[in-house]
Amino acid sequence: MLTEKEKKVFQDIAQTGLLETLRALSKLSDRQWCAFPRAFSFETIEQARAGFPASEPARFSGDLILEGDMPMHLLCIFPQESALTLMYFLTGQSEKVSDLASMQTLAVAEVSNILANAFLNVIANTLKVRLLPRTPRVLVGSRSQIIDGALSRAGAHPDYALVTELRLESENLTMTGTLCILLDRTALGNLIGKIHDSPAWTERTRKIF
Repeated sequence: MLTEKEKKVFQDIAQTGLLETLRALSKLSDRQWCAFPRAFSFETIEQARAGFPASEPARFSGDLILEGDMPMHLLCIFPQESALTLMYFLTGQSEKVSDLASMQTLAVAEVSNILANAFLNVIANTLKVRLLPRTPRVLVGSRSQIIDGALSRAGAHPDYALVTELRLESENLTMTGTLCILLDRTALGNLIGKIHDSPAWTERTRKIF
């Protein structure tokens, strides 16, 4: 896993990525949002799955597979009430629409794609890596079930999970979500190497020493 200094540099980069997702969300919804993220936790897949309640209300998740220098899954997971809010911003329609499940699926896929790409562009540009996203799919279930669903995709054998919880606010609206990055040992090793090669590592080293 990562050392404390490596984690801190990743957190700094990820925070910048989350700011870009806010800009993307603000543009999409035509309103300003502020975020209250927690620090990423760095866990094994087993720890991540065990860390979520065994029984919880179903959530909607965009599952984005990334190929390139650091193959990984990126999961943007939203509770149903947040999915309804996303749906409203995309379609202008409330939960009274006839095909609620399809509209939620559309909203989560579309927003996950936009937010994930905003986040990943910062990671790719800062660490100088190629990250090539496939078309996202939507998974529904508890967070542990969603991780299982991501793991079941062909050729996916992640060993680790980088997880953070988000709270997004805009005027009288609040959305919550979970951002989860799944990657294997090789991809994690590449991530650590790229962190050491990045300007962010040099800047962090200067701050420490």
